[in-house]
Amino acid sequence: MPSTADIDIRFDPTDFAGCVALVTGGSSGIGAACVRLLAEAGARVHFCGIVDGLGKLLVDELAGKGRRVHYAHADVRDDAVLGALVAGVLKAEGRLDFAINAAGINHPPARLAELDPAIFRDVMQTNAEGIFLSMRHEIRAMRETLVRDQKACPAIVNIASVLADAPAPFMAAYGASKHAVIGLTRTAAADHAQEGIRINALSPGPTDTPMFHRALIEIAGDAAKYAGGLPKDGPQSADEVARAALFLCSRAALGFSGRELVLDRIARLR
Repeated sequence: MPSTADIDIRFDPTDFAGCVALVTGGSSGIGAACVRLLAEAGARVHFCGIVDGLGKLLVDELAGKGRRVHYAHADVRDDAVLGALVAGVLKAEGRLDFAINAAGINHPPARLAELDPAIFRDVMQTNAEGIFLSMRHEIRAMRETLVRDQKACPAIVNIASVLADAPAPFMAAYGASKHAVIGLTRTAAADHAQEGIRINALSPGPTDTPMFHRALIEIAGDAAKYAGGLPKDGPQSADEVARAALFLCSRAALGFSGRELVLDRIARLR
């Protein structure tokens, strides 16, 4: 399990020029940072979310810079919706080179015995089943891409969490869902490696996103309840995570598949 302290996560932006990317959960946080960075690198980016106002704001922001981005309302818990989303990308672009699955939700801190089963099911359905359903359609689209272009190097990155590797109190549902993301990533990579599709997971620690700030409110200033701990130098930026995600998509990471990359601020805490 490498960390960013172990490898050089630089990448060549030209790897993305003219390519087509899909980002789930792309309207805010880490997903939005990935959309911005992919667009800046010259990719044609499609992204989805469930807060349409945020999605449209991001489209307007990037369109004003001459970037090609497209937003669609899509709930990753709905297989038919995801199928239509990916089919729409193929119809519009003729290919799918990269996918970053960033859609996910958190939950208020609670010890396992007090955790509402409905919350557990919702978190698992969004964070784990949502990854399964997304990859299911993305892999099929990437197969078509490889038929049309044998030089393509398709890749999928699933956003997990440091809680996929270490237990933390109060976060049973979230932690379990991210463990599942790692398992799904490794299995999918093994299933589809011979087809030329690379699939990896990225596990960030505390990151400056709307979800992070909601979590701080939910723990009411009790840092002991923040899952995984808080680095002394504060959370990393969503841009840092996005750069690591693009590294995993890029040709610089052709030797990575079925791997989990842990961002180094948390790696130093262990």
